[in-house]
Amino acid sequence: MTTYSDYRGKAVTQHDGSSLANANCRMASIATGLDFETVGGTTSTAKRMRSYTDDQSGGTDSSDAVQSWSRGYGKSLRVRDGATFTDALADLQAGRMVHLDVWHASVGGPCLSGSGAYGHTMAVAPDKNADGWAVADPWCNPGAWHRVTEAKLRAGAEEWGRRVYSSATAGRADWHDLSRADQLVLLRLAAKALMTQYHPGNPAPMDWMPHGADTGGGSILYTTTKANPKGSAAAEDPTMDHRYANPANGTVVVGSGRGIVNLVTGKTVTPSTTSFQAYARVVLAEPIDDAGEGESRQKGYAVNYKDQSHLVLDDTVQSFTAVQPAPPPDTDDSELIADRDAEWMGWLTDGAPSTVAPSGTPLAAPPDLLTVVVALALLGLLAVIVLLAIITTQLGA
Repeated sequence: MTTYSDYRGKAVTQHDGSSLANANCRMASIATGLDFETVGGTTSTAKRMRSYTDDQSGGTDSSDAVQSWSRGYGKSLRVRDGATFTDALADLQAGRMVHLDVWHASVGGPCLSGSGAYGHTMAVAPDKNADGWAVADPWCNPGAWHRVTEAKLRAGAEEWGRRVYSSATAGRADWHDLSRADQLVLLRLAAKALMTQYHPGNPAPMDWMPHGADTGGGSILYTTTKANPKGSAAAEDPTMDHRYANPANGTVVVGSGRGIVNLVTGKTVTPSTTSFQAYARVVLAEPIDDAGEGESRQKGYAVNYKDQSHLVLDDTVQSFTAVQPAPPPDTDDSELIADRDAEWMGWLTDGAPSTVAPSGTPLAAPPDLLTVVVALALLGLLAVIVLLAIITTQLGA
C-alpha cells in the first residue's frame, strides 16, 4: 500500500434530503475534503455546503466550491481546472485530496445511476494500494470508501474534460485568441451547463456527444485541499483515547515553557514556539495525569506541530483568538464577474450548438440579420393586404 496521508475523513453522500441532491455531488465531495483538510476538526454535508453558494439551482462548478469553502468555513480551495491527470496524480502524491470531475460512465462506479452518462465529482484520497485509489463517490448511500483503479479514474476525468472542452469551444472561432483565464472561465461555465442538463437523475442518451472538434488535449477539471502528508494526522491513535468535540479555527498561545501532548505517542513535549493554529476542540477519555484535577487536564485544542497532531491542554492556554470566516468578495468585483459569467453562459446556451438551456430544452442559435429583414417584410406585406381587404369591403357596402 502507498499511503500519502494517515487520515482519509468521512465519505459524505449527496443523498441528504436536499431538493438539490441530484446536483450536489461536488458539494458532497468538498465536504469530504473539508473533513480531510482539518483532520476531522470540521465536518459538513452536501446540503450545508450548497447553502453557502449563491447558485441554488442546477449543477455547480469550481467557483461554487470555492465560494462555499470560503464563505462557510474561511477555507481556500485550490482550483486546478485545465490541468492534466498527471498533475492530479502529483497532487495526490503530495498528500492532497482531489475532488475529481469525471464522466461517470467511463469510471463505471463505484455507485452508478443508470448508464452513468453524466458529469460527476468524486473525492479521491491520497491513499493507493494494488486495487487502486481510495474514492468516495457521493452517489453512494450511505457514503463509503471504495477502491477504483487509476486507469478508470484517468478515463473518466479525460472523457469529461473532452466533453466540456468540446462544448466550450463549439462554434467559437476565437477560442485560441482568448486569454488562458478567459478560457478557464468558459470551461467551468460549460461544465456547469452540462451538469445541469445531465445528472444522476437524468442521464444523457448513450450516443450524446458535444459537437465541438477541439478536445482539449487531455485537460481535466478538479480542485484540491491543502496537503495533509503522512504523519500529520492521528485519526485512529493507538495511545490517547480521545474525541474531537467541535471545530476550533483560531490561534492558541501557550505559556512559555509549557508542554503540549503528542496525540499519537501520548508524550508531553516542550515546543519551540508558543503560538499554534488550532483546528478542533479535543476531549480525552481520561485525565492525562493526576496533577491538577478537573476538566483543565482533560480538554484542550488540537494543533499540528512538526507534522503531527498535538493537544494543548486548557490549563496551559494563555489566549485563543478565533479566525473569522473570510467575507464575501468585494461587491463591485463580484458584480463584474457575475455580469461576465452571465454573458458567457448566455453564449454557451444560446450560441453554441452543443449546449442546452438549464431546463434541458435545446435552444436554437439567434436568427441572422437577413432572416429578421425577410420576416419584417412579410409582416408588412400581410398588413397591406389586410388593409386593402378592409377598404374594399367598406366601398362595396
